[in-house]
Amino acid sequence: MKKIQCLLILLSSIGISLIAEIKVSTLFTDNMVLQRDMPAAVFGSGEEGEKVKVEINGKQAETTVKDGHWSLKLPASKAGGPYQLKISGKNALEFKNVMFGDVWVCAGQSNMAGSIRLYSHSRYKGAGGTKLQALMDDAAKNKNVRLIGINRTAVKKILPDAEITKAYADSWQEPNANAFRDASAIGYVFGTELQKELQVPIGLIAANRGATSIQTWMSDAALKSSPKTSYYRSVIAPLQKFTIKGVIWYQGENNGRSVHGSMAYADLFKTLISSWRQEWKQGDFPFLFFQLSGYRDSAKHKPSINWPYLRESQTKALELPNTGMTVITDLGHPSDIHPHLKYYQAMRMVPLALEKVYNHSQIGSGPEFKELQISNDKIIVSFDRIGSGLIAQKVETPWLNVSSDKLQGFVICGKDKKFYKAKAVIEGNNVIVSSDKVKSPVAIRYSWAGLPEANLFNKEGFPAVPSRSDTFEHKSVSWDFEVE
Repeated sequence: MKKIQCLLILLSSIGISLIAEIKVSTLFTDNMVLQRDMPAAVFGSGEEGEKVKVEINGKQAETTVKDGHWSLKLPASKAGGPYQLKISGKNALEFKNVMFGDVWVCAGQSNMAGSIRLYSHSRYKGAGGTKLQALMDDAAKNKNVRLIGINRTAVKKILPDAEITKAYADSWQEPNANAFRDASAIGYVFGTELQKELQVPIGLIAANRGATSIQTWMSDAALKSSPKTSYYRSVIAPLQKFTIKGVIWYQGENNGRSVHGSMAYADLFKTLISSWRQEWKQGDFPFLFFQLSGYRDSAKHKPSINWPYLRESQTKALELPNTGMTVITDLGHPSDIHPHLKYYQAMRMVPLALEKVYNHSQIGSGPEFKELQISNDKIIVSFDRIGSGLIAQKVETPWLNVSSDKLQGFVICGKDKKFYKAKAVIEGNNVIVSSDKVKSPVAIRYSWAGLPEANLFNKEGFPAVPSRSDTFEHKSVSWDFEVE
Protein backbone atom coordinates (compact mmCIF):
# COMPACT_ATOMS: atom_id res chain seq x y z
CA MET A 1 0.00 0.00 0.00
CA LYS A 2 2.88 2.36 0.91
CA LYS A 3 4.55 1.57 -2.42
CA ILE A 4 1.37 2.52 -4.29
CA GLN A 5 1.05 5.75 -2.30
CA CYS A 6 4.69 6.61 -3.01
CA LEU A 7 4.18 5.90 -6.71
CA LEU A 8 1.10 8.12 -6.82
CA ILE A 9 2.99 10.92 -5.07
CA LEU A 10 5.87 10.54 -7.55
CA LEU A 11 3.56 10.57 -10.55
CA SER A 12 1.72 13.56 -9.13
CA SER A 13 4.97 15.47 -8.62
CA ILE A 14 6.06 14.65 -12.18
CA GLY A 15 2.72 15.87 -13.48
CA ILE A 16 3.06 19.11 -11.55
CA SER A 17 6.58 19.67 -12.86
CA LEU A 18 5.46 19.06 -16.42
CA ILE A 19 2.61 21.51 -16.07
CA ALA A 20 5.01 24.05 -14.58
CA GLU A 21 7.50 23.85 -17.45
CA ILE A 22 8.19 27.05 -19.31
CA LYS A 23 7.81 26.49 -23.04
CA VAL A 24 8.79 28.73 -25.93
CA SER A 25 7.28 29.07 -29.40
CA THR A 26 8.53 26.65 -32.05
CA LEU A 27 10.02 29.66 -33.87
CA PHE A 28 12.80 29.78 -31.26
CA THR A 29 15.48 27.15 -31.86
CA ASP A 30 19.22 26.80 -32.24
CA ASN A 31 20.60 28.76 -35.24
CA MET A 32 17.78 31.32 -35.20
CA VAL A 33 18.01 34.94 -36.30
CA LEU A 34 16.45 37.59 -34.07
CA GLN A 35 15.65 41.02 -35.48
CA ARG A 36 18.38 43.59 -34.86
CA ASP A 37 18.01 47.27 -33.95
CA MET A 38 14.53 46.94 -32.43
CA PRO A 39 13.07 45.19 -29.39
CA ALA A 40 12.81 41.51 -30.39
CA ALA A 41 9.82 39.54 -29.11
CA VAL A 42 10.23 36.22 -27.31
CA PHE A 43 7.11 34.31 -26.29
CA GLY A 44 5.69 30.98 -25.16
CA SER A 45 3.54 29.29 -22.52
CA GLY A 46 3.78 28.24 -18.88
CA GLU A 47 2.04 27.91 -15.53
CA GLU A 48 -0.12 30.80 -14.41
CA GLY A 49 1.85 33.38 -12.45
CA GLU A 50 5.23 31.84 -13.20
CA LYS A 51 8.13 34.28 -13.55
CA VAL A 52 10.04 34.11 -16.84
CA LYS A 53 13.48 35.54 -17.49
CA VAL A 54 15.17 35.78 -20.91
CA GLU A 55 18.85 36.60 -21.39
CA ILE A 56 21.16 37.06 -24.39
CA ASN A 57 24.52 38.79 -24.79
CA GLY A 58 24.31 40.55 -21.45
CA LYS A 59 20.79 41.84 -22.04
CA GLN A 60 17.70 40.53 -20.30
CA ALA A 61 13.98 40.97 -19.82
CA GLU A 62 11.42 39.48 -17.44
CA THR A 63 7.68 38.86 -17.41
CA THR A 64 4.99 36.73 -15.79
CA VAL A 65 2.81 34.02 -17.30
CA LYS A 66 -0.77 35.23 -17.70
CA ASP A 67 -3.66 33.13 -19.00
CA GLY A 68 -1.15 30.39 -19.74
CA HIS A 69 1.04 32.51 -22.01
CA TRP A 70 3.97 34.89 -21.72
CA SER A 71 5.56 37.40 -24.05
CA LEU A 72 8.33 39.96 -23.65
CA LYS A 73 10.67 42.06 -25.73
CA LEU A 74 14.42 42.04 -25.43
CA PRO A 75 16.30 45.34 -25.51
CA ALA A 76 17.34 46.23 -29.06
CA SER A 77 20.66 44.71 -30.14
CA LYS A 78 23.08 45.43 -32.96
CA ALA A 79 23.75 42.82 -35.64
CA GLY A 80 26.09 40.07 -34.48
CA GLY A 81 26.53 36.71 -32.84
CA PRO A 82 26.63 33.84 -32.32
CA TYR A 83 25.06 34.09 -28.88
CA GLN A 84 23.23 31.85 -26.43
CA LEU A 85 19.58 32.61 -25.67
CA LYS A 86 18.63 31.53 -22.17
CA ILE A 87 15.04 31.26 -20.92
CA SER A 88 14.37 30.38 -17.31
CA GLY A 89 11.40 29.84 -15.04
CA LYS A 90 10.97 26.76 -12.90
CA ASN A 91 12.94 25.06 -15.66
CA ALA A 92 15.59 26.36 -18.04
CA LEU A 93 15.92 26.41 -21.84
CA GLU A 94 18.99 27.31 -23.85
CA PHE A 95 19.43 27.92 -27.58
CA LYS A 96 22.84 28.06 -29.27
CA ASN A 97 24.28 29.82 -32.29
CA VAL A 98 21.73 32.65 -32.21
CA MET A 99 22.34 35.71 -34.41
CA PHE A 100 20.94 39.23 -34.51
CA GLY A 101 20.25 40.39 -38.06
CA ASP A 102 17.36 41.07 -40.42
CA VAL A 103 14.44 38.64 -40.68
CA TRP A 104 12.49 38.53 -43.95
CA VAL A 105 9.26 36.60 -44.53
CA CYS A 106 9.14 35.04 -48.01
CA ALA A 107 5.41 34.82 -48.79
CA GLY A 108 3.14 34.07 -51.73
CA GLN A 109 2.31 31.15 -53.99
CA SER A 110 4.29 28.73 -56.15
CA ASN A 111 6.72 31.17 -57.75
CA MET A 112 7.90 32.09 -54.25
CA ALA A 113 7.74 28.50 -53.03
CA GLY A 114 9.75 27.06 -55.95
CA SER A 115 12.93 25.56 -54.52
CA ILE A 116 16.47 26.48 -55.40
CA ARG A 117 17.14 22.78 -56.04
CA LEU A 118 14.37 22.66 -58.65
CA TYR A 119 15.48 25.70 -60.63
CA SER A 120 19.19 24.94 -60.35
CA HIS A 121 18.45 21.93 -62.56
CA SER A 122 16.78 24.03 -65.24
CA ARG A 123 17.29 22.49 -68.67
CA TYR A 124 17.29 25.93 -70.27
CA LYS A 125 20.65 27.47 -71.08
CA GLY A 126 20.84 31.04 -69.90
CA ALA A 127 18.04 30.69 -67.32
CA GLY A 128 20.40 31.07 -64.36
CA GLY A 129 20.49 27.42 -63.28
CA THR A 130 24.28 27.36 -63.11
CA LYS A 131 24.27 30.44 -60.89
CA LEU A 132 21.79 28.77 -58.53
CA GLN A 133 23.92 25.61 -58.48
CA ALA A 134 26.95 27.71 -57.58
CA LEU A 135 24.99 29.18 -54.65
CA MET A 136 24.13 25.66 -53.51
CA ASP A 137 27.76 24.57 -53.76
CA ASP A 138 28.87 27.54 -51.66
CA ALA A 139 25.96 27.49 -49.21
CA ALA A 140 27.76 25.90 -46.30
CA LYS A 141 30.44 28.61 -46.44
CA ASN A 142 28.01 31.34 -45.43
CA LYS A 143 26.79 30.83 -41.88
CA ASN A 144 25.16 34.26 -41.84
CA VAL A 145 22.10 33.23 -43.86
CA ARG A 146 19.61 31.14 -41.87
CA LEU A 147 16.47 29.36 -43.05
CA ILE A 148 13.23 28.10 -41.55
CA GLY A 149 9.98 26.96 -43.16
CA ILE A 150 6.41 26.99 -41.87
CA ASN A 151 4.30 23.90 -42.54
CA ARG A 152 1.66 24.77 -45.13
CA THR A 153 -1.70 23.31 -44.16
CA ALA A 154 -5.15 24.77 -44.74
CA VAL A 155 -7.04 24.90 -41.44
CA LYS A 156 -10.32 26.20 -40.07
CA LYS A 157 -8.95 27.72 -36.84
CA ILE A 158 -5.86 29.76 -36.09
CA LEU A 159 -3.07 27.51 -34.83
CA PRO A 160 -1.65 28.44 -31.42
CA ASP A 161 1.91 28.01 -32.70
CA ALA A 162 3.74 27.63 -35.99
CA GLU A 163 4.42 24.14 -37.28
CA ILE A 164 7.94 23.94 -38.71
CA THR A 165 8.40 21.85 -41.85
CA LYS A 166 10.21 18.53 -41.50
CA ALA A 167 12.49 19.54 -44.37
CA TYR A 168 14.03 22.00 -41.93
CA ALA A 169 14.25 19.36 -39.18
CA ASP A 170 11.83 21.41 -37.05
CA SER A 171 14.46 24.08 -36.59
CA TRP A 172 16.25 27.09 -38.02
CA GLN A 173 19.00 25.86 -40.32
CA GLU A 174 22.31 27.12 -41.53
CA PRO A 175 22.47 26.62 -45.31
CA ASN A 176 23.11 22.98 -46.17
CA ALA A 177 22.07 20.43 -48.78
CA ASN A 178 19.05 19.23 -46.79
CA ALA A 179 17.70 22.71 -46.10
CA PHE A 180 17.68 23.41 -49.81
CA ARG A 181 14.88 20.93 -50.41
CA ASP A 182 12.33 23.52 -49.34
CA ALA A 183 14.35 26.72 -49.66
CA SER A 184 12.70 29.29 -51.89
CA ALA A 185 14.97 30.07 -54.85
CA ILE A 186 13.69 33.64 -54.87
CA GLY A 187 14.08 33.99 -51.11
CA TYR A 188 17.52 32.44 -50.86
CA VAL A 189 19.03 34.46 -53.70
CA PHE A 190 17.49 37.63 -52.23
CA GLY A 191 18.78 36.83 -48.74
CA THR A 192 22.25 35.75 -49.82
CA GLU A 193 22.84 38.82 -51.98
CA LEU A 194 21.42 41.12 -49.30
CA GLN A 195 23.78 39.57 -46.75
CA LYS A 196 26.76 40.23 -49.03
CA GLU A 197 25.75 43.86 -49.44
CA LEU A 198 24.89 44.58 -45.81
CA GLN A 199 27.32 42.23 -44.03
CA VAL A 200 24.72 41.37 -41.39
CA PRO A 201 23.03 38.03 -40.68
CA ILE A 202 19.84 37.39 -42.67
CA GLY A 203 16.99 35.13 -41.54
CA LEU A 204 14.53 33.82 -44.13
CA ILE A 205 11.12 32.44 -43.14
CA ALA A 206 9.40 30.44 -45.90
CA ALA A 207 5.67 31.19 -45.56
CA ASN A 208 4.21 30.25 -48.93
CA ARG A 209 2.06 27.70 -50.74
CA GLY A 210 1.48 27.03 -54.43
CA ALA A 211 -1.88 27.45 -56.18
CA THR A 212 -3.29 29.86 -53.58
CA SER A 213 -5.36 32.98 -54.03
CA ILE A 214 -4.65 36.15 -52.08
CA GLN A 215 -7.81 35.62 -50.02
CA THR A 216 -6.40 32.51 -48.34
CA TRP A 217 -3.57 34.64 -46.91
CA MET A 218 -5.90 37.13 -45.24
CA SER A 219 -7.58 37.13 -41.83
CA ASP A 220 -11.35 36.86 -41.44
CA ALA A 221 -11.42 40.44 -40.17
CA ALA A 222 -9.56 41.71 -43.24
CA LEU A 223 -11.83 39.80 -45.61
CA LYS A 224 -14.96 40.61 -43.59
CA SER A 225 -15.94 36.99 -44.12
CA SER A 226 -14.94 33.56 -42.89
CA PRO A 227 -13.74 31.19 -45.63
CA LYS A 228 -13.82 27.47 -44.81
CA THR A 229 -10.07 27.04 -44.65
CA SER A 230 -7.05 29.29 -45.01
CA TYR A 231 -3.28 29.33 -44.93
CA TYR A 232 -3.37 32.59 -43.02
CA ARG A 233 -4.50 30.68 -39.94
CA SER A 234 -1.70 28.11 -40.08
CA VAL A 235 1.20 30.06 -41.57
CA ILE A 236 0.83 33.81 -41.08
CA ALA A 237 -1.11 34.22 -37.82
CA PRO A 238 1.37 32.13 -35.75
CA LEU A 239 4.21 34.30 -37.12
CA GLN A 240 2.71 37.62 -36.18
CA LYS A 241 4.23 37.82 -32.69
CA PHE A 242 7.72 37.30 -34.15
CA THR A 243 9.71 40.46 -34.84
CA ILE A 244 10.66 40.84 -38.52
CA LYS A 245 12.34 43.30 -40.84
CA GLY A 246 9.83 42.94 -43.66
CA VAL A 247 8.08 40.81 -46.27
CA ILE A 248 8.84 39.88 -49.86
CA TRP A 249 5.78 38.72 -51.82
CA TYR A 250 5.27 36.88 -55.13
CA GLN A 251 1.63 36.03 -55.78
CA GLY A 252 -1.28 36.91 -58.05
CA GLU A 253 -1.43 34.18 -60.67
CA ASN A 254 -4.42 32.52 -59.02
CA ASN A 255 -6.34 35.79 -58.95
CA GLY A 256 -5.64 36.60 -62.59
CA ARG A 257 -8.11 34.23 -64.21
CA SER A 258 -10.57 36.95 -65.23
CA VAL A 259 -10.57 40.68 -65.82
CA HIS A 260 -12.94 41.10 -62.88
CA GLY A 261 -10.72 39.08 -60.54
CA SER A 262 -7.63 40.90 -61.75
CA MET A 263 -9.17 44.31 -61.09
CA ALA A 264 -10.58 43.24 -57.71
CA TYR A 265 -7.03 42.34 -56.69
CA ALA A 266 -6.18 46.03 -56.24
CA ASP A 267 -8.29 46.44 -53.07
CA LEU A 268 -7.52 42.94 -51.82
CA PHE A 269 -3.77 43.45 -52.07
CA LYS A 270 -3.79 46.80 -50.30
CA THR A 271 -6.03 45.29 -47.62
CA LEU A 272 -3.67 42.36 -47.13
CA ILE A 273 -0.66 44.63 -46.68
CA SER A 274 -2.48 46.99 -44.30
CA SER A 275 -4.02 44.16 -42.25
CA TRP A 276 -0.74 42.28 -41.87
CA ARG A 277 0.89 45.47 -40.60
CA GLN A 278 -1.92 46.04 -38.12
CA GLU A 279 -1.85 42.43 -36.93
CA TRP A 280 1.94 42.33 -36.58
CA LYS A 281 1.88 45.55 -34.55
CA GLN A 282 5.20 46.67 -36.00
CA GLY A 283 4.02 49.71 -37.89
CA ASP A 284 4.45 50.03 -41.64
CA PHE A 285 7.21 47.47 -42.05
CA PRO A 286 8.73 47.10 -45.57
CA PHE A 287 6.59 45.16 -48.02
CA LEU A 288 8.33 44.43 -51.35
CA PHE A 289 6.63 42.49 -54.12
CA PHE A 290 7.11 41.12 -57.61
CA GLN A 291 4.78 42.18 -60.36
CA LEU A 292 3.63 39.17 -62.39
CA SER A 293 6.22 38.00 -64.92
CA GLY A 294 5.63 37.55 -68.63
CA TYR A 295 3.29 34.68 -69.62
CA ARG A 296 1.23 34.20 -72.73
CA ASP A 297 0.13 30.76 -73.97
CA SER A 298 -2.58 29.59 -71.59
CA ALA A 299 -6.25 29.04 -72.38
CA LYS A 300 -6.91 28.56 -68.64
CA HIS A 301 -5.41 31.81 -67.34
CA LYS A 302 -5.80 33.98 -70.47
CA PRO A 303 -2.78 36.03 -69.38
CA SER A 304 -2.72 38.18 -72.50
CA ILE A 305 -6.14 39.52 -71.53
CA ASN A 306 -6.26 39.28 -67.74
CA TRP A 307 -2.73 39.73 -66.47
CA PRO A 308 -2.21 43.35 -67.59
CA TYR A 309 -5.11 44.29 -65.30
CA LEU A 310 -3.63 42.20 -62.47
CA ARG A 311 -0.30 43.96 -62.90
CA GLU A 312 -2.11 47.30 -62.81
CA SER A 313 -3.77 46.24 -59.54
CA GLN A 314 -0.40 45.31 -58.08
CA THR A 315 1.00 48.71 -59.05
CA LYS A 316 -1.74 50.44 -57.04
CA ALA A 317 -0.27 48.97 -53.84
CA LEU A 318 2.58 51.47 -54.26
CA GLU A 319 0.11 54.03 -52.93
CA LEU A 320 0.78 52.54 -49.48
CA PRO A 321 3.85 53.72 -47.55
CA ASN A 322 7.04 51.66 -47.40
CA THR A 323 6.16 49.44 -50.36
CA GLY A 324 8.20 48.62 -53.45
CA MET A 325 7.58 46.69 -56.68
CA THR A 326 10.00 44.78 -58.90
CA VAL A 327 8.95 44.54 -62.56
CA ILE A 328 9.84 41.20 -64.18
CA THR A 329 7.64 41.11 -67.30
CA ASP A 330 10.77 40.50 -69.37
CA LEU A 331 11.86 37.60 -67.15
CA GLY A 332 8.96 35.27 -67.94
CA HIS A 333 8.13 32.34 -70.19
CA PRO A 334 5.47 32.16 -72.93
CA SER A 335 3.95 28.85 -71.79
CA ASP A 336 5.29 28.14 -68.28
CA ILE A 337 3.58 29.94 -65.42
CA HIS A 338 6.68 29.11 -63.36
CA PRO A 339 9.50 30.84 -65.29
CA HIS A 340 12.96 29.45 -64.65
CA LEU A 341 14.66 32.85 -64.44
CA LYS A 342 14.37 32.90 -60.65
CA TYR A 343 17.97 33.95 -60.07
CA TYR A 344 17.57 37.07 -62.20
CA GLN A 345 14.16 37.88 -60.76
CA ALA A 346 15.50 37.79 -57.21
CA MET A 347 18.63 39.76 -58.10
CA ARG A 348 16.45 42.53 -59.51
CA MET A 349 14.71 42.97 -56.14
CA VAL A 350 17.93 43.41 -54.15
CA PRO A 351 18.65 46.99 -55.36
CA LEU A 352 15.03 47.86 -54.57
CA ALA A 353 15.52 46.68 -50.99
CA LEU A 354 18.80 48.57 -50.68
CA GLU A 355 17.11 51.77 -51.85
CA LYS A 356 13.71 51.53 -50.17
CA VAL A 357 14.59 49.73 -46.94
CA TYR A 358 18.27 50.45 -46.30
CA ASN A 359 18.40 54.01 -47.73
CA HIS A 360 21.29 53.39 -50.11
CA SER A 361 21.79 56.23 -52.57
CA GLN A 362 20.77 54.31 -55.68
CA ILE A 363 17.65 53.72 -57.72
CA GLY A 364 16.25 50.21 -57.46
CA SER A 365 13.39 50.10 -59.97
CA GLY A 366 12.35 51.40 -63.36
CA PRO A 367 10.41 54.32 -64.88
CA GLU A 368 6.83 54.86 -63.72
CA PHE A 369 4.15 56.62 -65.79
CA LYS A 370 3.66 60.17 -64.53
CA GLU A 371 1.48 62.13 -66.96
CA LEU A 372 0.76 62.71 -70.63
CA GLN A 373 0.20 65.68 -72.85
CA ILE A 374 -1.63 65.46 -76.19
CA SER A 375 -0.02 67.60 -78.88
CA ASN A 376 -1.81 67.38 -82.25
CA ASP A 377 -1.28 63.82 -83.52
CA LYS A 378 1.22 62.86 -80.80
CA ILE A 379 1.15 62.04 -77.11
CA ILE A 380 4.04 63.16 -74.92
CA VAL A 381 4.55 60.82 -71.97
CA SER A 382 6.61 61.74 -68.91
CA PHE A 383 7.89 59.41 -66.20
CA ASP A 384 9.06 59.30 -62.61
CA ARG A 385 12.06 57.21 -61.53
CA ILE A 386 13.98 57.76 -64.74
CA GLY A 387 17.31 57.49 -62.93
CA SER A 388 20.17 58.51 -65.21
CA GLY A 389 17.86 58.60 -68.20
CA LEU A 390 15.54 56.62 -70.45
CA ILE A 391 16.83 54.07 -72.98
CA ALA A 392 15.60 51.38 -75.34
CA GLN A 393 17.39 48.34 -73.91
CA LYS A 394 17.96 45.02 -75.60
CA VAL A 395 16.01 42.18 -73.96
CA GLU A 396 17.52 38.75 -74.42
CA THR A 397 16.40 35.65 -72.56
CA PRO A 398 15.90 32.04 -73.70
CA TRP A 399 12.28 32.98 -74.57
CA LEU A 400 12.25 36.66 -75.42
CA ASN A 401 14.36 38.75 -77.78
CA VAL A 402 13.66 42.44 -78.26
CA SER A 403 16.24 44.55 -80.05
CA SER A 404 17.34 47.98 -78.91
CA ASP A 405 17.12 49.42 -82.42
CA LYS A 406 13.85 51.12 -81.62
CA LEU A 407 11.56 51.67 -78.65
CA GLN A 408 8.87 48.99 -78.50
CA GLY A 409 5.81 48.20 -76.39
CA PHE A 410 3.60 51.28 -76.85
CA VAL A 411 0.11 51.26 -78.37
CA ILE A 412 -2.12 54.26 -79.07
CA CYS A 413 -5.82 54.87 -79.76
CA GLY A 414 -8.29 57.57 -80.75
CA LYS A 415 -11.87 58.13 -79.63
CA ASP A 416 -12.91 54.82 -81.18
CA LYS A 417 -10.82 53.04 -78.50
CA LYS A 418 -9.10 50.91 -81.12
CA PHE A 419 -5.45 50.46 -80.27
CA TYR A 420 -2.66 50.39 -82.85
CA LYS A 421 1.00 49.62 -82.45
CA ALA A 422 2.73 52.94 -82.02
CA LYS A 423 5.94 54.62 -83.00
CA ALA A 424 7.73 55.72 -79.84
CA VAL A 425 10.79 57.94 -79.58
CA ILE A 426 12.74 59.01 -76.51
CA GLU A 427 13.28 62.76 -76.29
CA GLY A 428 15.15 63.68 -73.14
CA ASN A 429 13.09 62.47 -70.19
CA ASN A 430 9.93 61.98 -72.24
CA VAL A 431 8.62 59.50 -74.79
CA ILE A 432 6.79 60.78 -77.88
CA VAL A 433 4.13 58.31 -79.05
CA SER A 434 2.26 58.39 -82.38
CA SER A 435 0.79 56.34 -85.22
CA ASP A 436 -0.04 57.16 -88.83
CA LYS A 437 -3.36 55.38 -88.22
CA VAL A 438 -4.40 57.63 -85.32
CA LYS A 439 -4.76 61.30 -86.23
CA SER A 440 -6.38 62.45 -82.99
CA PRO A 441 -4.98 60.27 -80.17
CA VAL A 442 -6.60 60.12 -76.73
CA ALA A 443 -4.78 57.35 -74.86
CA ILE A 444 -1.70 55.14 -74.77
CA ARG A 445 -0.79 51.87 -73.13
CA TYR A 446 2.65 50.42 -72.50
CA SER A 447 3.70 46.79 -72.06
CA TRP A 448 0.01 45.83 -72.00
CA ALA A 449 0.27 42.13 -72.91
CA GLY A 450 0.82 38.70 -71.40
CA LEU A 451 4.48 38.51 -72.44
CA PRO A 452 5.18 42.04 -73.66
CA GLU A 453 7.73 42.80 -76.34
CA ALA A 454 8.71 46.01 -74.58
CA ASN A 455 12.09 47.57 -73.97
CA LEU A 456 11.80 50.92 -72.16
CA PHE A 457 14.31 50.92 -69.29
CA ASN A 458 16.27 53.46 -67.30
CA LYS A 459 20.04 53.47 -67.70
CA GLU A 460 20.34 51.65 -64.38
CA GLY A 461 18.86 48.61 -66.11
CA PHE A 462 15.34 48.47 -64.66
CA PRO A 463 12.28 48.06 -66.93
CA ALA A 464 9.45 50.57 -67.04
CA VAL A 465 6.23 49.68 -65.23
CA PRO A 466 3.42 48.41 -67.51
CA SER A 467 0.73 51.08 -67.57
CA ARG A 468 -2.19 52.73 -69.36
CA SER A 469 -3.44 56.30 -69.46
CA ASP A 470 -7.09 55.33 -69.97
CA THR A 471 -9.79 53.83 -67.76
CA PHE A 472 -11.77 52.24 -70.61
CA GLU A 473 -14.01 49.28 -69.87
CA HIS A 474 -12.33 46.12 -71.09
CA LYS A 475 -15.15 45.16 -73.47
CA SER A 476 -15.19 48.60 -75.07
CA VAL A 477 -11.61 48.29 -76.37
CA SER A 478 -10.49 46.71 -79.68
CA TRP A 479 -7.11 46.02 -81.23
CA ASP A 480 -5.65 46.40 -84.71
CA PHE A 481 -3.43 43.37 -84.10
CA GLU A 482 -3.54 40.02 -82.37
CA VAL A 483 -3.09 40.45 -78.64
CA GLU A 484 -0.35 38.24 -77.25
